Amino acid sequence: MLYQKPVNEITWGDVEEFCAQQIPENVTLDYKRDFSGDLKKLIAAFANTNGGIILIGVAEGENNQPETPISGIDPANGLTERVTNIAISNISPPVIPEVQVCPNEDGSKVVIVVRVHASDMAPHAISNTTRVYVRNNNVTTPVEADLDRVEWLKNQRSESVKFREQLIERAHERYRYYFGRQFRTDLTVGQADGAGIPSFGLFSLSMCPLYPKEMLVTSSELNERLESFRVRDLYQRNFPLPNKGRGRFSQDGVILVQEGDENGYYTDLSGFGLYFFKQVLLSFHGDRQQHGSSCMHASHIIGRVLSFIFSAEKYFSQIGYHGPLEFIANLEVVRDCPLLRLTEPYYPGEELLHSPDANILHKENVPAAANLRENKLEYIVRCIQTLFHAFDFQISQEVIEGKFNQHVEAQGNG
Repeated sequence: MLYQKPVNEITWGDVEEFCAQQIPENVTLDYKRDFSGDLKKLIAAFANTNGGIILIGVAEGENNQPETPISGIDPANGLTERVTNIAISNISPPVIPEVQVCPNEDGSKVVIVVRVHASDMAPHAISNTTRVYVRNNNVTTPVEADLDRVEWLKNQRSESVKFREQLIERAHERYRYYFGRQFRTDLTVGQADGAGIPSFGLFSLSMCPLYPKEMLVTSSELNERLESFRVRDLYQRNFPLPNKGRGRFSQDGVILVQEGDENGYYTDLSGFGLYFFKQVLLSFHGDRQQHGSSCMHASHIIGRVLSFIFSAEKYFSQIGYHGPLEFIANLEVVRDCPLLRLTEPYYPGEELLHSPDANILHKENVPAAANLRENKLEYIVRCIQTLFHAFDFQISQEVIEGKFNQHVEAQGNG
C-alpha cells in the first residue's frame, strides 16, 4: 500500500502493517532510524534508478529488515519542509519527493514516509560536485556511478524501454520457433484428426521491469526456483504449465514448453526479470461431431489472468526484484474468434460475442512489485474488464471477485 496509496492518506498504521511483512531493504526501499547525512544521496540514487520509499523513524535490524515495533522519531514543526529542502537544495537537477508525516495514536512519535519516483531527468548529481549516485540490487546504500553509468543514465529511459521491448519480442519469436511449424489457419476444430497449433486466438501475458538494465538472476538459479512460483489454477492444474513439462535453458533464462498439446503452453523467464506466458485460448463450441467452431471462453481468460498475476507475485519475490513493472495482456488475432460468455455448462446456440479488433491490448505500469501482493485484485479487474470491453461485454467487479476468491481457495487446496 505504501507504494501506490496516495501519500497524504498513509497512516502510522499503514507503516506498521507494511513493516510487519519484514521486507528487507532493497533497490526500492530503505529504513532510517532518524535523519542522516546521506539522505540527499539516497533520494538522488532512487531518482536515478527505479524510485523508492524511505521510512524515517524505522530502524534497520537483522538481515536489513525493519525493527518492530517501530520506534518513530520525535514530532517537530517543519519535518515535511526539511525533507523537501534537502532534496531541492542539494540535488541537481532538483528532485521533489512526496512526503507524509505519520503520527502514532497519541502523537508522541511520527514516521516520515518519503516516496521518490524514478526520474526522467536523470542523472541527478549532488550539488557542487560531479558525483552521481545510484541504487544497486546487492547494495543497500547509494553507490557512486562511474563515467559509463553516468553516460548510460543520460539515455537510460529510452535505452531501457528499447531493451524491454526487445526482451518481449524475443519471447514471442521463441514461441513462434517452438510452435510455428505446428500452426494451422482453419477456424474449424471439430475434426478428429485436426493437428497443429492455431495461429489465432492467442493470449499472451507479460510482466517486466519497467527499466531493465542488468541480470537479476542466473539461468541456473531460475531453474532451481521454478517450483517456488507455481500456482494452482481454478481447475486445480499447475500454472504456468498444466504438467511440469520440460525446462530448457536459454541465453538469459529458462523456457518452459508444453509440446504435443493443442493449447501450446509456453513460458519464458528471463534473468533480466521478464515473466512471459503465451498459449492458444480456443475451445470447441457446439457439437464436436458436427464440426463445431472455435471460440474463446470468458472463464478461461479470467483464470489465466488470475494465475499469471498470482504466480508473478511469487516470481518477482523469488528473484528479489521490487521495482516498477510493465504489465501487458494481449489477445492476438481474435477478430474471427468469438468470446463465449460466463455460462457453464456451454450450450450450442449460446450468444457468441465478436470484437472489431484483431488484437486487444491491456497495458499498465505497476509502481512496485510489492503492489502485486497488496493490490492484486485491482490489477486483475482492470485487465479483465479492458479485454472484455473489446467484445462489448460488461463484467462486474463482483463476478471477478468471486473468481478471485475461488483462486485463493485453490492455493490452499494445492
